[in-house]
Amino acid sequence: MLKGTSKHEKFLLQQKGNEISFIGEPSAFFGYKLGEGKSENNDGVWAEWKWENDYFELKSSRYGFYPIFYYIEKDGLGVSPSIFDLIEQCSPTELDDAAIAVFLRLGFYIGNDTPFKKIRSFPPGSKLSWDKNGYRVSNNIQVQNRKTSLSREAAVKEYGRLFQSAIEKFFNQKDETVALPLSGGRDSRHILFALARSNLIPDRCVTVRYMPPVPDEDTMIASQVARHLNIVHDILMPPRKPIEDELRKNMLTSLCVAQHAWQLPLREYLKQHSFTIAYDGIGGGVLSVGAFLNHRRLDLYRAGKLKPLAEDILGPEGYLPKLLLPPFYKKWNRELALSHLIPELEKHSDSPNPVGQFYFWNRTRRAIAPSPWCILNDSCHVLAPYLCEEVYDFLAGLPASYFLERNFHTDAINAYYPEYAHLPYETKTLPRRRDSRLNIASFFFEATRHFFFSGSSGNYINNVSFLLPRLMMALVNAEYGTGLPETCKMPIYLKQLANVATAR
Repeated sequence: MLKGTSKHEKFLLQQKGNEISFIGEPSAFFGYKLGEGKSENNDGVWAEWKWENDYFELKSSRYGFYPIFYYIEKDGLGVSPSIFDLIEQCSPTELDDAAIAVFLRLGFYIGNDTPFKKIRSFPPGSKLSWDKNGYRVSNNIQVQNRKTSLSREAAVKEYGRLFQSAIEKFFNQKDETVALPLSGGRDSRHILFALARSNLIPDRCVTVRYMPPVPDEDTMIASQVARHLNIVHDILMPPRKPIEDELRKNMLTSLCVAQHAWQLPLREYLKQHSFTIAYDGIGGGVLSVGAFLNHRRLDLYRAGKLKPLAEDILGPEGYLPKLLLPPFYKKWNRELALSHLIPELEKHSDSPNPVGQFYFWNRTRRAIAPSPWCILNDSCHVLAPYLCEEVYDFLAGLPASYFLERNFHTDAINAYYPEYAHLPYETKTLPRRRDSRLNIASFFFEATRHFFFSGSSGNYINNVSFLLPRLMMALVNAEYGTGLPETCKMPIYLKQLANVATAR
């Protein structure tokens, strides 16, 4: 297995007449490849570029899960895993209104969108080449449409075999220090059982406690699983500075994700304990559990009713009309979001599980991938077994009907590792927790200072009629106050975006 750097680099090129100059790294490789030399599009999660003899080439792996951003202008280009490296160079003050309209309702960008028109996320399975004559972008990705003929029972067994084989494809861990973030769900547990079967027990499992109001069942179940396998299990406290953590997370994830701040303690933990490898269950839920799939969405997809499907996926407007100042709610309106979302939905219409494929190539690629490869890989390499090509190809070819009951992954784990079948999973039925008055008051003062007294070069949100009443309500109603940090995630994002977009 070939591993690249876990740090981010950049490459910025300028051409003035026949004169070419650049700053940054002339060559870089990120992520990891499996089966090096097997094919042009090596298995794994990676991106790489090279500048040599006045020729530049940027390539991405099949799924495009390692986040790389780029811009192309008439006098040059820029590439980096951080959008902020590019913002400094090309002054992208023009926002992508359609992209933002979708993001505000889904919490993630679709396709290759970013908040800025000039800067794009580099596509999956693609190559960008540049020389003195100009640039060319070629895309070799093909959405999976091959259907399996296996029965559900046979598919359950085959999934177990393929996943075990995928784990064994990685490498000998003798010289590595390995961590496995473990939850009460299926994805990380499947990885743990496969590692145990291969005598590759991780050095430690680790779980971050959820902040209230989410119950603590996840931590309890993960501890039970780790204890059963006699593995050291570390439990981390959640971050307690919601606004500061959101701002930092937005920087790390290039203003492209509405979640993941809770993983910042895990980032520090991996670095503090000098882990060299961490496993991540990315892709497991949407590929083998049927996350976001239901009969209504599948029926609409099959009938080609993409507008009602897009309406269903966008969900209700919720507090968005009150959150945004009127000119911006009008600018980032629902019809614009629908018209931008429908073509992306159409790309997956012929897939055996079109709902799963839409979410895999959009939410998983654009919203989940920044977690392992923008946050957790600060000091170690993150490996993703569910993205091994044999596993993906198999699961993507299964009929959607196999996942509608949400028990396909559970059945596969129990069938291949029956010795662990008695261990429970998180049920998500425990009552919500209430945060302490002290924590609620602390957030009140932090939020008041941030939104009303920190200054801003621009503003999209309605501070007075939306934020102020909610902050005051938090002081008198502890249950409401417990959920307020979650409500404030999007306002924090929008204030930060406004500052970036109007700063230059």
